[in-house]
Amino acid sequence: MVEHIKTTTLWFLILLSVFLTYQIWTFQPEYAILKSTEYIDNTQIGLEKKLHEVIKPKQVILHEEGKSFASIDNSVFAQRFYEEYFGTPLEKFMIRPNLSPFHRINSDYKIEFIFPTSIPSEIFKDIYQMNHSDQLFISKIDRMVFALEKERDKEIVRVKLISNDERVIVEANTNIPVSRFIEDIALNSTNVFYEVFPFDIIDFGNGYRKTTYLPIEAMYLNSATYIAKPLPTDHFRQVLFSDPNFVKHYLQSNGEESFTDGNRMVNILQGGNILRYINPTFGDLVERNNKHVIFSALDFLNGHGGFTSSFYFDSLKTFGTSEEVTFRLFIGGLPVYSTNIFEVNNLFEITLHRGNGNQIEQYVRPMFIMDEEPINISKSTRLPSGKELIEALENKEEFERSLLTDINYGFTMIMRQSFVVLEPRWFIQYNGNWQVVHIAEEVDDSEAITNGLE
Repeated sequence: MVEHIKTTTLWFLILLSVFLTYQIWTFQPEYAILKSTEYIDNTQIGLEKKLHEVIKPKQVILHEEGKSFASIDNSVFAQRFYEEYFGTPLEKFMIRPNLSPFHRINSDYKIEFIFPTSIPSEIFKDIYQMNHSDQLFISKIDRMVFALEKERDKEIVRVKLISNDERVIVEANTNIPVSRFIEDIALNSTNVFYEVFPFDIIDFGNGYRKTTYLPIEAMYLNSATYIAKPLPTDHFRQVLFSDPNFVKHYLQSNGEESFTDGNRMVNILQGGNILRYINPTFGDLVERNNKHVIFSALDFLNGHGGFTSSFYFDSLKTFGTSEEVTFRLFIGGLPVYSTNIFEVNNLFEITLHRGNGNQIEQYVRPMFIMDEEPINISKSTRLPSGKELIEALENKEEFERSLLTDINYGFTMIMRQSFVVLEPRWFIQYNGNWQVVHIAEEVDDSEAITNGLE
């Protein structure tokens, strides 16, 4: 009897084992819940951009038989010129020590690209997809000039790479067809560009000068209102910290917020409109590689899609072994230079700072994004002619000519809760800062801006 029970139990266990093994082999998990859950990617806030997409000229000037022309908003047509001519292969680079500075280049047809700041040669090489071993004979480039010249019995389009700081001009050949070059200038100078005259801002000596171009006649530009949408703080918390689960949140008495993991810190300032990221590194213990800071800044921003609007490379500053890169907001092809919130530039600038090491140590940016299309366009604002502008500056008692480093027109940004108003103004870069220029007939008492030269 006992043996019969043992045998029955053994067979039961064997059959149970076979059954369980079969269940494991044929098991099909239920995926319905997982499939119905939508995956949300929080790592990309805005866009990724390539180097050539964030470097653009401040001005594109067409020179035709003694006259000069510029695009009023430097956007559609100027951008087409920039993209078309910056894709041109260049060859046979040679330094021209006896070549006259640009304003004495003898040519009836020229296209001039003026950058907001000097472009390092290694950045220039990357834009042109050149071999970095190629010798450019120049370390930084202020402007480029494509000019029609005569070579023996034929005409050819050459390019001049100009460095006013170094007082050097490098020349290279292009394969641009002469007929197309002349047609581009003649067609656009009469249709979509306005006439300008040169104004020398800085004299570097030996005939080298920083020249900008001002309109002969007054210009009329529209003000516009845009919806401003806040960027989610949680997105930045997830991408700027290595492990967001260990991040602590602090709410300050003034309403500002802070996030930290004990090393990195993110501060949300100015009523939620500004983000300041701090990543302290021990740079003296890290050997810096040869990667240019502009590439480091671009990689950092692309790592989380930091280009949330039309930001373009604006300046590069060096403080000892530290470097700072700034990208400026452009709307409708025009730069934004000021705001009604006193000395808060990061409402329209993205600034990245690299110390002694290789990493970005500080990152400051706006925490809102503007719609692509305005919700309202106001009546045109009259911007005085270049002659009126110069006379207004020279008539100001406190104005010192030696402190003037640039002139341009653009927008001032007026923040109003969930939207911004952009108003066109003349600006000067004075004593290192962009300031709005008030000219009597230009000022609207209801929207007077308090900063700038009065």
